[in-house]
Amino acid sequence: MGLDNITALAQRASASLQFLPIVLSSFLLSAVATWLCIRIALKLGIVDKPDNLVKTHSRPIPYLGGVGIFAGFIIGLSVSPFCITTDTSSFLKLSQLMGLSAAAALICLIGVVDDVADLH
Repeated sequence: MGLDNITALAQRASASLQFLPIVLSSFLLSAVATWLCIRIALKLGIVDKPDNLVKTHSRPIPYLGGVGIFAGFIIGLSVSPFCITTDTSSFLKLSQLMGLSAAAALICLIGVVDDVADLH
């Protein structure tokens, strides 16, 4: 392994480390928000109740976990422009990120409505 290979490897490792705050903040917020959504769902009765026919779980399973995952996704998108310092030409533009966020929000909203109103 030559000096050029070692230098290239070090540069790739350095470039990869800039994503660490994005991944960690997304993961931590998703975990906390999902835990909070579970508590809210249990308190409000937004749960999947066992029916001993198709739903064979032994206790009610709380819904709304997708809201916690969505919160982590949005935080990851929000933090990323501040953490990425390399050439950004290959990354999504702000307008594309806004479109992606809007689509994810719509999907999350449909999921919440389905959880609360039990759409078929």
